[in-house]
Amino acid sequence: IIRYEKLEELAKILYHLSTERLNKIYGELTLTEREILLTYLSAETIGRIKPNLLPYPDLTPTTITVKPEKPKTEEKCTVEVIVKNVGNKASKAFNVILKTDNLLLGKEAVEKLAVNETKTLTFTWKPLKPKTYTLKAIVDPENKVKETNEENNQLTKTVIVSPKPIPPKPPLPDLTVKFVETPAKVKVEEKLEVKVLVKNIGKAASESFNVELKANETSIAKINVKTLAVGEEKTLTFTWKPEKPGVYTLKAIADPENLVAEANEKNNVDTATVTV
Repeated sequence: IIRYEKLEELAKILYHLSTERLNKIYGELTLTEREILLTYLSAETIGRIKPNLLPYPDLTPTTITVKPEKPKTEEKCTVEVIVKNVGNKASKAFNVILKTDNLLLGKEAVEKLAVNETKTLTFTWKPLKPKTYTLKAIVDPENKVKETNEENNQLTKTVIVSPKPIPPKPPLPDLTVKFVETPAKVKVEEKLEVKVLVKNIGKAASESFNVELKANETSIAKINVKTLAVGEEKTLTFTWKPEKPGVYTLKAIADPENLVAEANEKNNVDTATVTV
C-alpha cells in the first residue's frame, strides 16, 4: 500500500484497528515508512502508538558530574552534562540549560544528535554559600524538538557544598611587661630608677614599639624598642622623681599606641604601688 501511495487508505485502516494490532503493523514498517505514514495518521491514532515506535528523536540527560566532587564555598567548579539521543531519529538543533535552585547557570547549544549519539556539555559553577544544592539539567527547554518521550528531558543531582576553609592565622608576637625593681617607699624629690622587663612570648618577631611609664596616669617617659625576637627580653630603666607626697600607682605599658598586632593584647600592662 505504501509503495502504491495508498497512504490515506492505510491511515483509515489503522484508525479502526485495535491498539495491539495497530502497534504490530506499524512496528513492522521500516523507520522511513513509519515517518512517511505518520503525516497521514490522525492524532488519535498516533496517541495509541507506542512512543518507542514513532520516528522521532528522544533527547535525555544521562549524567551530571561535578568536579571537584565535594566542592567548597566560592570554589570554581566544572559541571559536565552528558546528553543522549535514545530515539529513532536524529535530532535537529536544541539547547541544554543548567540550573541550581531555579537559578540559571548557563545554556549550551547542540547542533544535532544522531541516534544513540552522546554529547558532553561543560558548564562552570561557583557556589557562594555552604549548603545543599540541587543541580538540574534540562534538555530542549524551549520544546522545539518533537520527541517520542517528552518526560525524560530533565535530570537532577544533589551537591553538598562545605564551608570555605579558614586560612590559618599568621604567627604574631606577644609583648608582656613586668616591673623588676620598685621600692615600696621613696622620698619627695628623690630620683628613683624604675626597671621594667619587656618580653616577646609570641611566635613572631615584633616590629618597633614603645614602652611607657605612667604615675597616676601621668606619663613619665617612653622608651623605644626597635624589635624583639621570639623569646627575647629586654630590661628598660626609667627615671622618676616624685614631686609630692602620696600613694602613686606606677603603670608600665608595652605598645601603648597599639601599633603591633599581637596574639594577646590583654597582657601589655603591669602596675606597682609606691608610697612617697
